[in-house]
Amino acid sequence: MRTSGPGPGCGSRRPLGGLLLIGVDIYVAVVTYIPQYRVRNDFRLIYGAALTGLHQGYGHLYDLAAQKQAVEGLGAGFYWSPS
Repeated sequence: MRTSGPGPGCGSRRPLGGLLLIGVDIYVAVVTYIPQYRVRNDFRLIYGAALTGLHQGYGHLYDLAAQKQAVEGLGAGFYWSPS
């Protein structure tokens, strides 16, 4: 008579499948997102606007030239584009 439930050894395959999927996710992140971090990170625009408002005052909060200067001041390679 057959009982319901997983067969012998089936329980040990599930963690391996999960680890395989985690490994694929980490690989995709390393290959895709990490090299493009400075271009893809939209936090830089918000941070640039906050720095502009903090250092130059509320009146310059929407000054695109000041925001560009703040974002480029974060370091080499940070891409600035107004949204």
